[in-house]
Amino acid sequence: MGLLSRAMNTGYHVLLQLMHVFMVKFFLEDVLRSHFGPSMPPVYAMSRNVSFTLQNAHATVSYPRPYLPNVAEVACIHCKAPKPLDQDLEEFIYGAGDAGFIYVSMGSSVRSANMPEYLRLLFVRAFAQLPYRVVWKWEEGGMPDLPHNVKLSRWLPQQDILGQWRQPSLRPRTSYTFSVAVHSPQQEVNSTVTDRSVHIYLICTVLNP
Repeated sequence: MGLLSRAMNTGYHVLLQLMHVFMVKFFLEDVLRSHFGPSMPPVYAMSRNVSFTLQNAHATVSYPRPYLPNVAEVACIHCKAPKPLDQDLEEFIYGAGDAGFIYVSMGSSVRSANMPEYLRLLFVRAFAQLPYRVVWKWEEGGMPDLPHNVKLSRWLPQQDILGQWRQPSLRPRTSYTFSVAVHSPQQEVNSTVTDRSVHIYLICTVLNP
């Protein structure tokens, strides 16, 4: 990394810090005081007076790093035992046979239905060529060009889907990395649905029932 790259990194870091201070002081604190009263101390003052922190991470699913004694890692605290799937979803998944199925979800932070039309067509055409069945979290109605091997749903029980298969046969997959990135790898680890994965933009897990 040369001098120019280092200077650009420094500039970006300073700009992000200024943006953070601006958003907290002029937007976030007003919202908090409207709910908790005008006597609420400033956010930055509270952040310097933290007695104990629950960190939603763990060295086995993220990066190992040293923590102070008042930090506890609680990864997978949100995970729970899987429940039986709805009959239609279970029949679609088991109907895949030995080929397995692909589970596609962009989480709750990003709507799949908001993707550009050309990108949707890329997914549809790619899924149509696969020998697997595809369960796709799609927030809108149906698709006129939906392949026969794809099932759409506005909401899918991700932990229940992943948790059904304790001994799955996995193929390479990709995984969404924005806000859901913290939770989805943890759910996969909790459900023993992990192997070769590249974490980019969406969760796309191939499973064998």
